[in-house]
Amino acid sequence: MSGGTEQKLSSASASGRSRWRRYRSAPPPPARPAGRSSAPPTSPGTAPPPAHIPTAPRPPGPAAPSSRSISSHSCSSPQTEPLPPYRVHTGGLCLRNVETFSFSYANVSVMVSSQNRSAFAYDYAAQQNLAVIRPIAEALSAHMADDFYKFLADEPDMAETLRHLSDTEFVGLQNKLRNYVGFILSDRLTDADHRATARRLGRLHGQLGIRPRWLIQLYSHLQSNLQQAIRATVPESEAREAAAAIVCHRIFADLREQFAGYEELEAEIAASLAQCETLALESTNFNDLVTGVLELLGGFTGTVSAFFARVDHEGELQIEASAGAAGPRYHQAMESGEVPRISIDPDLEAGRGPGGRAWRESRIICSDAWSIEAENRPWHELGRQLGFRSSAAVPILNEADRTIALLSLYAGVPRFFSAPRIYNFLLHLQQMLSHAVQRFSRAPVIPLHERQRYRRLLDSGRVTFHFQPIIDLDDGALRKLEGLARLIGEDDAIVEPKHFMPAFGSEDLFRLFAIGLDEGAKACREVAALGTDVTIALNFPAEGMGDPRFIDILFARMRAHGLLPHQIQLEILEGHDFGVDETVQHDFLRRIRDAGIRIAEDDLGSGHSSLLRLDRFGFDDVKIDQALVQSALYRPERALEFILYLTRLAHSFDMKLTVEGLANAGMVEAAAILGADYGQGYGIARPMPLDRLVEWHRGFRYKVEVTAPKTALGALAAYLGWCMRAQQTQSERRALGPVDAEARIAAYLGARPEAAARVGPLVERHFAGEFSSHEEIRGRIVQELTLLWFDELAEAGSDG
Repeated sequence: MSGGTEQKLSSASASGRSRWRRYRSAPPPPARPAGRSSAPPTSPGTAPPPAHIPTAPRPPGPAAPSSRSISSHSCSSPQTEPLPPYRVHTGGLCLRNVETFSFSYANVSVMVSSQNRSAFAYDYAAQQNLAVIRPIAEALSAHMADDFYKFLADEPDMAETLRHLSDTEFVGLQNKLRNYVGFILSDRLTDADHRATARRLGRLHGQLGIRPRWLIQLYSHLQSNLQQAIRATVPESEAREAAAAIVCHRIFADLREQFAGYEELEAEIAASLAQCETLALESTNFNDLVTGVLELLGGFTGTVSAFFARVDHEGELQIEASAGAAGPRYHQAMESGEVPRISIDPDLEAGRGPGGRAWRESRIICSDAWSIEAENRPWHELGRQLGFRSSAAVPILNEADRTIALLSLYAGVPRFFSAPRIYNFLLHLQQMLSHAVQRFSRAPVIPLHERQRYRRLLDSGRVTFHFQPIIDLDDGALRKLEGLARLIGEDDAIVEPKHFMPAFGSEDLFRLFAIGLDEGAKACREVAALGTDVTIALNFPAEGMGDPRFIDILFARMRAHGLLPHQIQLEILEGHDFGVDETVQHDFLRRIRDAGIRIAEDDLGSGHSSLLRLDRFGFDDVKIDQALVQSALYRPERALEFILYLTRLAHSFDMKLTVEGLANAGMVEAAAILGADYGQGYGIARPMPLDRLVEWHRGFRYKVEVTAPKTALGALAAYLGWCMRAQQTQSERRALGPVDAEARIAAYLGARPEAAARVGPLVERHFAGEFSSHEEIRGRIVQELTLLWFDELAEAGSDG
């Protein structure tokens, strides 16, 4: 290179560096105004090329797919003048059949020319022509990189992203850009390498919010300056003109492929939104929803970590799911105390970061330069190791715009989540997840480490089934066994289903159901050997309704074990079956019922949806939620009325009713008097392993005597039954059974003289008079019998 040329390039570079330093030292622009889910922030400027851009061209590889035009984001009217095509004829290279091609993206169109698209710019002749600029390629690359920053200094919006770089990162960026210009100028560059690298760079620019028109301005500037530099430093020749034409083509081919990268990113965003929307609308399981969304986000281009968290009953933010390459390591560090756990408490330093602020303010908080912002100081060291350069804390809101969950995302480039396309993606995601998570408001908060432990136990086969007897309340005979799953902990301690069932996704529940069929069949055989034919009742997840795998495994296991249809009963758990079409559910249940298998609704009365399902589906049996029954221990009148009304409701639908949660003899007696068909609970027998069940059954006898109650609760049940029947049929209330109810109460009081003295006269007056005029007497009878019941409970407790 001549001294004059070198001085010319050096002077231009120095001028660019000076202007850039002045811009970097200027104060930052005002921050975006606060507000929940505000409009997308101002678009950031240019960004560092990705770390994987080579410093020297790679060997030839398979060609990347050709670029496609964007349909939904294209505009037919170009906003920039098309650049004139280069048509160069040399002795060694004749560019014939030059064709014009155009590409457009985001309302910007570009038209350039190439010979057969791209072959001439990378073939052997191109290598020979580019050899004339090889001696100055390094100096040209350095000059173009410095000139590039000079251009940025005049475009504050484009330079905003670079403001968030540390000095070390900024120097590294300059080197990467210098290498990339050298990459384009290399005489060893292949078409395939160029396409693939340019597309990756285009995706990155799209992630950072670089607007296509800015990119066109930059590349037009780069092309013009390179052409001038080549002609100023290389002696005139046909090879020089050919080299200039080749460089021009490569620059615009690079731009074309970057636009294809933009298009790919746009398609990825649209696909991710569509998949998230599908999960939000169709997920029937909370764990499937959260893990599905997290897996999508964790695999999203640019994202290195993602987690979902909710607040537990103690007010602590608990991570329930994580994803991304850095997700497990970050979660482990918070759990071990290596870094503080993110908090929502503003009095703690860990609660003043983006996550805590987003939770309290109910708005998306973006951290554009995560690794250098003071509010992230507690996590800086680890975050830098994991490559965190920006973050977004997305609050999931209820209908009152109060935060109910937090989605935290981390990216490996600055201002990633402030880019308009990504920010809009977050707004849509926030809206979809807010609606979806509210549907699962009853899902308990289970920390991720516990969820992972439960799945490990299932995966390692540490599963067993206990069986709880269900008796006929008419004669006390054993009729059914409910199979209840248990996990066996690492210390061999039993883990109850109330802990692990809410942590399982639909795939886990399917595996558990298959195990239950095998264990239930074994129990049937063991009890049948003792001369008793029983039905095995297995919990069936509502999420499985409509899933053909469940029916397939059910029939397959029945055939394999020789189970008859009457030996299986499926108890449909209270759950979120709204993701399955009602017609599909009906067809699913019909196939099971047509096979002769009984279907029961579990936990009747536990919620509004259970009553709706009772109306929609023709169940054979129903089970009263044990939470209602157990209130008999402190509000017996209310509990007995629930049992009474739900029993009548079930019988009106021609369904058998089972009362579970019968904790003592009094509750068993009361359920029988109120007309329930079956009883289940600790008052009869606890769940037990199969070997203990066999021993229990050998000596089992349970006598149910409804005509002569032995407990105050039984007497109260008889009294309330008569009151309800008398209320509903006042014209015939004297013929509805007052003598029977009076006899039952008398049988109870006959063995308790003190109780008879307190309650007997009241009962006689009530049965003798008009029901409507004795509300006060009714209240006193209920009160006295309730007090007697509490005395019996206290006495039983002291005896135990």
